[in-house]
Amino acid sequence: MPIVHVKGKVLPAIMVVNLQGVPSVHWEEINTGQVMDITTRIVNSSVDVEFQVNHYNDNNLGELLRRAWDLAQSAVDIYCFTSGDGLTVYLDTVVHDNGNVVSLLPKAPSLAAYCTAFDISPQNTGANNYDAMYRLVISEPPLMMALNDLIVSITLPHHAAVNCGRAIDGIRVMMTSIGLKRSQGWLILRQSLNVDEAYLSLITDTSTAPRHGDRTFIPGTIVTEVADRSWIVMNRFLEFRKRGNQPLPLAEFPLLAG
Repeated sequence: MPIVHVKGKVLPAIMVVNLQGVPSVHWEEINTGQVMDITTRIVNSSVDVEFQVNHYNDNNLGELLRRAWDLAQSAVDIYCFTSGDGLTVYLDTVVHDNGNVVSLLPKAPSLAAYCTAFDISPQNTGANNYDAMYRLVISEPPLMMALNDLIVSITLPHHAAVNCGRAIDGIRVMMTSIGLKRSQGWLILRQSLNVDEAYLSLITDTSTAPRHGDRTFIPGTIVTEVADRSWIVMNRFLEFRKRGNQPLPLAEFPLLAG
């Protein structure tokens, strides 16, 4: 049987964690037909999740990574519940069954195309550069948190639906006067950013169940679409803020329908 290792560390590094004897897990993945026997070892804060699988190729790696994080983070969470420590697992390496070692980087490169509100390239010295956007973001703590919600949706498995929904809800709150009803806030958002109700509903509806503790599986295609739409709406909100909170011109920002 192919053997694949997913490795990483427990952070912060100042804390040394040893969790030997973590029970092995037998897992059968219906979607891929994989049968896995998984052993998690954490020694001196180094994480090694070993998969013995009935078949393996690069297309199956995403599922192994999600499973590795789940099992390693759960092992650490149980420890943290007894100690009150705030620790997280970061996985950074895969050792394939042929011995090849590959470094991991949480990444969704397709999202980059949706960022048009600013440009961080070194040659950009205009009003839309990194400096200007940094000053805009740090001037508004709720915006800092909403932006971080989106980035965490890339870096931590299972967080995308909740975080994207919270980020878009946060934009609504930032655009709403105190005392205004939620429905009126959504209307202001849609009219200002040229987004229709159905386009936003996919984001907010997908986030509803997990926000209320329902962890039912959400297909990857839906999660990807939710992330795409959230990035686009955030980009439009940044444009809205840059332009002095004026509604975006329809000629430049066509209606997002969906």
